[in-house]
Amino acid sequence: MKTLTALDHNAVILVSREGGIAFMPKLNGARRIEAAQMSDDKRANVCELINHMLSCASTTQAQAGSGDQRYYRLCINSGELCRDLELIVPETAAPQALVNLWKDAGQ
Repeated sequence: MKTLTALDHNAVILVSREGGIAFMPKLNGARRIEAAQMSDDKRANVCELINHMLSCASTTQAQAGSGDQRYYRLCINSGELCRDLELIVPETAAPQALVNLWKDAGQ
């Protein structure tokens, strides 16, 4: 996959944790993060995280999780570039920065 050079101000990131034995919408719900609300440093860190995840992510749910294994789904929508990116990362391979992004966005 091609690396992401920058995260636009108008980008919207949706991060969710899915899968597992029991479906609990409140715990799994997608967190919405607007790049416009981030500082330049935070946007650069998120862009770096996305580029790091490209090596361990898959594009289909079947490759990421099955049975009781959870996974993270990260979707980036940018209206200006008309580019959508979706990454699915097994919970066991998820970088701590992704876990923190998901947790922090829920507050």
